[in-house]
Amino acid sequence: MSYSEADTKAKLITPQLKKSGWTEFHITREHGFKYFFTDGRKLPANKRGKRYLVDYLLSYKNVNLGIVEAKSEDKDPLDGLQQAIAYAEKLINIETYYVGEDGRPL
Repeated sequence: MSYSEADTKAKLITPQLKKSGWTEFHITREHGFKYFFTDGRKLPANKRGKRYLVDYLLSYKNVNLGIVEAKSEDKDPLDGLQQAIAYAEKLINIETYYVGEDGRPL
């Protein structure tokens, strides 16, 4: 049985973040308070570019420090890595982290 993206988050990523000392106060996730951002482009009618949703945003003292991207086991791990890198490039000056389906960082 392979893990879904939700299982990967609940069973692998969240426990590892907590084990590493990250508290709920420093982790923004999809559920609860969601962190959406855009690429900053302004479009006609006072609209913005495409909205993106980060799986985990790690912050400390109101400074965004890193993104953790989760994918289900049936997805290519490099897809998640590329997505995290693309998000970090849009947010500028953020480290990216991707955890493979076996729970180990890539």
